[in-house]
Amino acid sequence: MRSILTISLALISNLVLADHHEEQVLPIVKNFNAADSDKNKALNTTEFKIFVKANAAAGLGRFPMIEERGVEDRVFSRMDSNDDGEIALEELMAMRR
Repeated sequence: MRSILTISLALISNLVLADHHEEQVLPIVKNFNAADSDKNKALNTTEFKIFVKANAAAGLGRFPMIEERGVEDRVFSRMDSNDDGEIALEELMAMRR
């Protein structure tokens, strides 16, 4: 009986954590789409700065620190894993993992 309770609590905890993660992902995706002014499903450096500003204003993740320190260009370079000068949503989500 005790092991069933332990497993149940673990599953509930994982669901709560997953829900919390989803709550943060959705605003980031929304801000990504809003910043993507040319609608090519990727952010250039100008669009990325708009994206960071929106996420910082919402207090999401490390975006307030990125904006405060003015390191948007450095973060952009690190996130642009294929060096094409743009950050696709997939690259962004890969960095969040």
